[in-house]
Amino acid sequence: MVAGDFGLRAARQTERSARVQKKSEAWKIWVAHELKRRTNAPNAWIAKQLHMGVSQAVSVHVGRFASKGGDASEAYQKFIQKFTK
Repeated sequence: MVAGDFGLRAARQTERSARVQKKSEAWKIWVAHELKRRTNAPNAWIAKQLHMGVSQAVSVHVGRFASKGGDASEAYQKFIQKFTK
């Protein structure tokens, strides 16, 4: 799992847990948000790597997260500090 390696480590998750957790799990949305912000990875690839379902779900979840100011939350900031180390 290439994209999720850093995200999995930062979230203290495994690939198996990513497969069985909700497609809209907060840490998955956080990783997807950062990938969309920092790379040109397509939604289909992000959705597959993070087990988020269909590619449109990535845009929906990340869009909602961003529109609600989720990237300013303390939990997100702590996570991203780990993610970007």
